[in-house]
Amino acid sequence: MAIKINGFEITDQMIDYEVERATNFYLMQGIPQAEIDKDKAAIREAAIEHCIATRLMLEEAEKQGIKASDEHIKDQLEKIAKSNGGMEEFEKRVKASGASLEMVKAQIDFNFKLMTVEKNAVEKVPEATEEDARKYYEAHKNQFCEEEQVNALHILITPKSKSDEDKAAALEEIKAIRQRIVDGAEFIKEAELHSACPSGKQNGGSLGWFGRGMMVKEFEDAAFSMKPGDLSDVIETQFGYHIISVNDREDARQLEFEEVKAEAVNAATSIAKEMERSRFIEELKSKATIER
Repeated sequence: MAIKINGFEITDQMIDYEVERATNFYLMQGIPQAEIDKDKAAIREAAIEHCIATRLMLEEAEKQGIKASDEHIKDQLEKIAKSNGGMEEFEKRVKASGASLEMVKAQIDFNFKLMTVEKNAVEKVPEATEEDARKYYEAHKNQFCEEEQVNALHILITPKSKSDEDKAAALEEIKAIRQRIVDGAEFIKEAELHSACPSGKQNGGSLGWFGRGMMVKEFEDAAFSMKPGDLSDVIETQFGYHIISVNDREDARQLEFEEVKAEAVNAATSIAKEMERSRFIEELKSKATIER
């Protein structure tokens, strides 16, 4: 069934475009295609609602006489062109896609109208109070946590090939380095002289602070099992053989409200603005003739 907003038809192509855009967004967030497919109906319904809201806001912009100035369009066009190799190159790309600069300008005007209508709709929403921010903090404490972190150095010895002989030689080398450190040699100096990792020559083997999920599993498991001052045994990963020295570590902890007050205020304010935007859209719907 066709969807019409005050006589304007929202085509299947418009809806399909929004469905594709949403699908690509979810894929970029790491959501598997199979999971997305399960929610196809919901995604399509959300796309329809988006198309309806967009059309209503565009009509509202026309009523308010909102339009991008020639200067604004020129400025935005130049910015887009600059990020695409310059105006000449950008114009070639636009033509190759079957579009034109006039179409790009129309899109800039379109975006300006929507953004301005949305901005006007929520501009009177005040900044969240400390009480509102604290309520948000209490309801979303899991968003305000500091993850467990380790500050460590490492030395990497990479076998020259995958042969057993080269792997054995690399293992013997890393064992010898570890023994020298145990006997009093400086870890940093050994890293500078022998490590195959760029961090060796550049930073004396320092990896700085890192959290879980940033290193390969074997390396991570070892590093997070150590205490400051510990020297690891030899660890084998896909990159070769490592030894790790832990400088410091910080346990995971719940951040206190005062530490994240500004962030909580921003989050609570954003929610209030989104609620006002939704109320505004519903008000536009109530005044429109929508055929579904």
